[in-house]
Amino acid sequence: MVPSIHHAPSQPAVAQHSPRGKNLESRTERFLYRFFRVSLWVKLLVGIGEFMSAAVLFFTPPGWWTLAAQKIANSEIFQDTDIITSAQVLHEGSVLSQHTPWFATVYLLIHALTKIVLVWAVLKNKLWAYPWMLGILTIFTGYQIFDIATGGSLIMVALTVFDVFIVFLTLHEWKRAKRNH
Repeated sequence: MVPSIHHAPSQPAVAQHSPRGKNLESRTERFLYRFFRVSLWVKLLVGIGEFMSAAVLFFTPPGWWTLAAQKIANSEIFQDTDIITSAQVLHEGSVLSQHTPWFATVYLLIHALTKIVLVWAVLKNKLWAYPWMLGILTIFTGYQIFDIATGGSLIMVALTVFDVFIVFLTLHEWKRAKRNH
């Protein structure tokens, strides 16, 4: 007698269940869910980087950024470039040395800790974290848009576009999480 092997009923090929038990039936829903999860991990890693940057800014002595900018501007890197580039480096170094470190440190620290806690909670599927993440991301995105309007960088534009997209994905996932909770 051959022992029988019990097979569990298989799921249809198009259906996939997420950790929260929601059925991701469409290809678009599966893509959005995966993209959202990957984006959260990226945001978590960026948050950890921001936290480390805040620590560096906090422990850097005043005037160090000006000295570093002077060394960089006078180095071989800028030998073949125009004077405007090295002047920009010197300007940014002096701005960092004057008053920016405290604001940048506090901003990065608050931004990083908030991001780390909320992203971790959303990754752990805590329903309370979705509205908090939406609110905090919206506030930070508003500040980033203000910064861009007053002379922000292309990196800030890219981060803001990414954050706006994350806001919409978070809203989408929160609605689905509430339906399935």
